[in-house]
Amino acid sequence: MAEMTQERIAFIVFDRDHALAVAEAAAETGVPVCLLSPPHGASILGADVFKAIVADARVRFPEADISAVLDCGDEPGTTLGAVRHGIEAVSLAVEPEILERIADMASQSGTEVTERTTDAYDLSRSADPAADAQRWISKRR
Repeated sequence: MAEMTQERIAFIVFDRDHALAVAEAAAETGVPVCLLSPPHGASILGADVFKAIVADARVRFPEADISAVLDCGDEPGTTLGAVRHGIEAVSLAVEPEILERIADMASQSGTEVTERTTDAYDLSRSADPAADAQRWISKRR
């Protein structure tokens, strides 16, 4: 019998505090999560900052199952820059033929190119990210 995998619950994180709140909730519940940058996060935050935010969450909560996706908007050049910085996954909104070429180049560096999920909790207006992360996880599982 095949083992069922639990779907990741996605959160749009804008800073370290958001990422830590999600990581703590993931660690406490055992639910896998995905940290998504804000739209155009590669331009807004930068690849290095996003990578550091994710790394800090993983160090602080090693028991949490965390994946991360940096949104590169519609900018192939920014996407390639993110790949050079070792980002694990990026999302990109471009024509299919360009997306295919970028995905091929990215995969050679170990970076996955994904579609941006529309089912994510946006923490930008949260007054209490930790409580909101817990609530979103409990609603989604």
